Amino acid sequence: MAEAFRPDPGYMVNQLKDGRTLAVSRRPMPDGGSVAVHQDITAHLHAEKELEKTKQFLNSIIENIPIAVVVKDANTRKFVLVNRAFEAMLKVPRSEVLGKTVFEIYRAKDAERIDASDNEALANELGAYSPDYEIEMPHGDTRILATNRIVASDSQGVARHLIVVMDDVTEKKSPSSVSHLWPTTMF
Repeated sequence: MAEAFRPDPGYMVNQLKDGRTLAVSRRPMPDGGSVAVHQDITAHLHAEKELEKTKQFLNSIIENIPIAVVVKDANTRKFVLVNRAFEAMLKVPRSEVLGKTVFEIYRAKDAERIDASDNEALANELGAYSPDYEIEMPHGDTRILATNRIVASDSQGVARHLIVVMDDVTEKKSPSSVSHLWPTTMF
């Protein structure tokens, strides 16, 4: 009760014995009284916890999937998320990638090809598939990638993010990885 009649504004959260959570916001009145608003925030807090669990679950999948995944802002084309597989493929830590565009990471020729594929995907609204193509990584090695681009739009249909899933098929395309269908000798 003493808290309810303090002369300054206040906000507090109370956990009730029945499991509900109430938020109380208090404002003093010029005449010496005060107004308090009590709001049951139990459902809101439960929804926040469920959202956080879902976010952690999806993040663990994206981080640990063995295929490179990046998310770019649809307007600026800056990287907003990259997973471990992309870091390993690029051989560059995510701190050097996030907030940058492909033009700041790849050589101009490759960046232009990537940007053209991004434009195609965003124009299509459903995304796009790019067949195998060679790309030079920042440290000089060449990789062969097959990519899928997925456009993530908001509830009004405006593209907000471009999700790029990259399959590094370099090893599958190398001559040493081709297996013979027929053995050369019989037993």
